[in-house]
Amino acid sequence: QPWSQPLLSNSWDRRIERLIELKVWDKPYILLAVLILCALPAISIVTTPLSLSWQTFFGVGMLLMALWINRIQGRLATHVMIVLSVLASARYLYWRLTESFGVSANRDWMDFFFAGGLIAAELYAFIVLMLGYFQVLWPLNRKPAALPRDLADWPTVDIYIPTYNEPLKVVRPTVLAALDIDWPKDKIKVYVLDDGKRPQFKEFCDEVGATHLTRANSKHAKAGNLNAALKKTDGEFVAIFDCDHIPTRSFLQVAMGWFVREPKLAMTQTPHHFFSPDPFERNLGTFRKVPNEGELFYGLLQDGNDFWNATFFCGSCAVMRRTALDDVDGIAVETVTEDAHTALKMHRRGWDTAYLNIPQAAGLATESLSAHVGQRIRWARGMAQIFRIDNPLFGRGLKLGQRLCYANAMLHFFYGIPRVVFLTAPLSYLFFEAHIIEASALMIAAYAFPHLAHSSITNSRIQGPYRHSFWAEVYETVLATYILTPTLLALINPKLGTFNVTAKGGMNTETYFDRDIAQPYVYLLIINLLGLIVGVGRFLFWNSHEVDTVVLNMLWTVYNTIIIGAALAVAWESRQVRRAIRVTVSLPSRIRIPDGPEIDGSTVDISEGGTGLKLDVAQSIPHGAIIDVALAPDFRLIWTPAKVIRSKGDSLFLEFIQPMGLDQERQLVYSIFGRADAWVSWTADRPNDRIGESFRAILDFGLGGALRIVKMTLTNLKNAIMNPLSRLLSPLTKRSGTALTALALLTALALQPTSLHAQSTDETESSAEAIETPTAPAAARTESRVLSFESLGVQKPIRLRGVQGEIALPVAVRDDELVTRARLSIKFSHSPSLIFPLSHLNVLVNNEL
Repeated sequence: QPWSQPLLSNSWDRRIERLIELKVWDKPYILLAVLILCALPAISIVTTPLSLSWQTFFGVGMLLMALWINRIQGRLATHVMIVLSVLASARYLYWRLTESFGVSANRDWMDFFFAGGLIAAELYAFIVLMLGYFQVLWPLNRKPAALPRDLADWPTVDIYIPTYNEPLKVVRPTVLAALDIDWPKDKIKVYVLDDGKRPQFKEFCDEVGATHLTRANSKHAKAGNLNAALKKTDGEFVAIFDCDHIPTRSFLQVAMGWFVREPKLAMTQTPHHFFSPDPFERNLGTFRKVPNEGELFYGLLQDGNDFWNATFFCGSCAVMRRTALDDVDGIAVETVTEDAHTALKMHRRGWDTAYLNIPQAAGLATESLSAHVGQRIRWARGMAQIFRIDNPLFGRGLKLGQRLCYANAMLHFFYGIPRVVFLTAPLSYLFFEAHIIEASALMIAAYAFPHLAHSSITNSRIQGPYRHSFWAEVYETVLATYILTPTLLALINPKLGTFNVTAKGGMNTETYFDRDIAQPYVYLLIINLLGLIVGVGRFLFWNSHEVDTVVLNMLWTVYNTIIIGAALAVAWESRQVRRAIRVTVSLPSRIRIPDGPEIDGSTVDISEGGTGLKLDVAQSIPHGAIIDVALAPDFRLIWTPAKVIRSKGDSLFLEFIQPMGLDQERQLVYSIFGRADAWVSWTADRPNDRIGESFRAILDFGLGGALRIVKMTLTNLKNAIMNPLSRLLSPLTKRSGTALTALALLTALALQPTSLHAQSTDETESSAEAIETPTAPAAARTESRVLSFESLGVQKPIRLRGVQGEIALPVAVRDDELVTRARLSIKFSHSPSLIFPLSHLNVLVNNEL
C-alpha cells in the first residue's frame, strides 16, 4: 500500500477474515505450503551466528521495528509482532542450545546440574510462549445469536445448582435469580442438587418453587451429583451454575441462540465473573484496578479457543445439550477437573463448543489465600490427570488447533518447577560459582534481552486489557511450590488425590499474616537476600575478574526478590470490613417517608445489607428512622423497610430491615445481580496495561512485602529477647508506671498498625464506636475498659478539613495499670471527589504512626 496509508490497515484484516471464512487453516496442504514458504528466511534469521556487536545491532533493530509496529492498529500488526517475538525467542534458544550450553574443560558436574535445570525451564517457557501465541491468533469475539420469534420454538432448559456444604445464605440469591430468568415458565425448571441433604434447603426450595434433589451417596463429588440429576430430569438443555454464581435474567436469551442455529453445538460457555475481590485484589488493594488472575483466561484465551473450536467447559455459567452429554456418558468422573475433561470428550466425539464473552452471572471469589491455593491445586492436579490418561496430543477425534489449545492449557499447570528454577538460578553462581550459561554476561544480555523484551511488548499488546505485565510471575510464584508436587504425582499415579470443595461465603475478621502459606516464599526471600550479600563479596573480592557476570546475576536476584516480595505481600490477609459485598451502581430508586412525601433518586452503591442513595430533593431524615425504599421501581415496585444510618443533604444511607420478605429479597437480588447489564461495563474504566507503570506497581508491592517481613522478623526477635527480660524486671515497673504504660500502649498498637485508607483526604468526617483498653494491674487482676469519643470530650462527629486536618485525644491510665491490648474502632466517611492514591486517615499513638 502507499506509504501515506497505514502500512497494516484494517483492509488487510478483512482479507485475512475472508481467508478464515474459507477455512484455509483446516486444509493441511495450504498450511504446509505456508510453513515451507516461511521456513527458509526464518531458519536463516534464527541460526546465523553473530559477534557481540552485530548481535546487539540486530537485536536493537528488531526491537525498534516492534515498537514502531506496536503503534499501528489492527490484527495483522499484532501478527507481525508475534512473528518478530517468535524469531527473537527462537534465536535466543538456538544460541543457548548450540553455543552456551555445552562441554568445556572448565565445567564440572555442578555446572551441568544447574545449567541443565535452567535450559529445561527455558525450553518449557518457550513451548508455552509459542502455544500461547497460537491460541490467541484470532480471538473469535462471538456475538449472541437471535432466538426464534415464536416462543413455542424455544427449547426446554433444566437449571442445575449443585451444592454440598455451602451455607443457605450463599445459595439463596442464586436460586432466586435462576427462578426469575426470562424464559417461558413452562420451559424452565430449577433444581437444587443438594449433596449435603439438608432439611432447611428442602424447606427453602418448597417455599420458592425450586426442586430439591438429593442422592444416596456423594460418589464422584460434583460430577456424580450432576450425573445423578441428569437421570431424574428431562430438559433438552442443561444450564449449570455453581451455587454462588448468580445469573442475570437475560442469561438464557444470550446463551441459547447458537444452539438453535447449530445442531452440533454441545456447549456454550460464558465468563466466570466475580463481584468480590480475590485474595490478590483484597490484600494488595488492586480490586477493579488490575485484572485478576482469571481474567486472561475468560477475557482472551477462551475467545482464542473458540476460533479453534476448543472452548473449555468451566463447570459453571454454561449451557449444555443433553444429547451431547448422553453421547459422552454424562459429566466426566475420571479426573477432579470434570469440566474440562467433559469438553475434551465432546470434542473427540465431533461436537462443537462456543464461547460468549459477555458476563451473565457473577460469583464470589475465594475469601483467603489458602482457599485460593487449594482451588488451584485441584485445577493443576486435574489437568495433569487429563494429560496423563487422556492426552489431547494423541488419540482420535481432535483437530490440530484443538490439540494445541488443550495441550497449552494442561502444560500451563506444570510451571511449578520452571518457576522455582527461575527464582533460584542466579544463586547457583552467587553461592557456588556455577557457570550455568557458558558465555560472557554481555553476550547473554545481547541474546536474552531481545527475547524478553519482544515477548513482554507483544504479550502486553495482546493481553493488555486482561493481564498486566509482570503479574503472571507474581501469580505463578504464589502457587509454584504448591502445585509442583500434585502435578508430578498425578503424572505418576492419576488416581492420587481427592476432590475438594472451595469454601465460599466466609469472612476474614482480622488482619493477619498467613505464615503457613507464606513459608515457601519466606525461604525463597531469605536465600535470595543471602545471595545478594554473597554477591557483594564476589563483586568486591572473590570474582573481581568477572564483574559483569556478578552484576548480571545480582540484577537477576534483585528482580527475583521483588517478585517474591510481592508474593509475600499477598500473604498479609486483610480484614474484611463488610460482610456483604457492596456493588457500585446507579439504579432508579424511591423512598417513602412515614407521614411524608415520596422522593425519587438513584443508588450510589448497594449490597444485600443496605444501600446508599442520591435523592433528587435534599431531605433531612433523623438517624435511626424507619422508612420504605423501592429499588428499580421501573421494573417492579416493591417497598422494603430500611433504617436510616446517615442523612446529609441529598445523600442518604440505609440499612435494610432483616429478615426480608420473599418478594423484597427477589427484588434486591434483581437490583444487584439480575439485571442484564449488571456486569458488562465492569472493567470499562480500567486502564490498559502500560509496562512501566505495571513494573512500578510490582516494585512497590515487592519492596513493601520484603520490608514488612524483615520488620516482622526483627520485631519477633526483639520480643524474644525483651519479653523474658521484662519479666525479670517487672518488680521495678511499679515505680515508673506512667512511662512504661505509655510505652506498652505504643508497642501494642505499633505491632498492629492502623492505617485506614479512604478515597479522599480533603474532608473526612469520622466517629468512633469505642476505644477498648484491657488493662492488667500488677496484682494479676484484669479488666476491660471501653472509652467512647464522647467520653473523651468529643460531643459531635469530628470533621477533618484539608490535608493537615487533625485532632488530638488524650488517653490516660493510672500508674498502677499496664495496658496489654488495645483496639481502636472508627467509623468514617469521606468526600467522593477526592483522590484515592493520596488519601490516608493516619492514627498516631504518642506521635508515632
